[in-house]
Amino acid sequence: MYKILNLGLAILLIFLYFIEVSNSQNQRSYDLIIPWNTIFPSRQLQAFEMKSLSAWINNNTPKDAIIFSSFDDIRFFSKRSLLGANSIPLKMDQIASWKKARTLYKDFLDNPSNHEAIKDINAYGINFIVVPKDLSSIFPTVFYTENYKILKVS
Repeated sequence: MYKILNLGLAILLIFLYFIEVSNSQNQRSYDLIIPWNTIFPSRQLQAFEMKSLSAWINNNTPKDAIIFSSFDDIRFFSKRSLLGANSIPLKMDQIASWKKARTLYKDFLDNPSNHEAIKDINAYGINFIVVPKDLSSIFPTVFYTENYKILKVS
């Protein structure tokens, strides 16, 4: 009896996994195992906003544009280069520059009028910055969603 029950549960789990895979909007493999966006609706809203921001970036920026953001999803959906992302580089020689870009992004969010941060942003050749919508900056807003906006670096 227990063998049949265990086999039935195993088949059900495999079935549910493949249903999630075929209907998923997730780009991370671990989101397929546990459907976080379904469990936490706020994550689903953020995923929707990241897709909206990415769609705008994809349709309105050159392919060689450099985007400054901590959201890894934007790199995935917009197919653009991203500085300041959370994902750690795989090559050891890139960790120092990744850490410097992450620190610069956090410094800019803490103080958007920081002249040193603005100078470094221009030195990196950054074209657009994704920030929370309520952040005020000297850079003009070119697109916004409910919680985020894209700034154009002049």
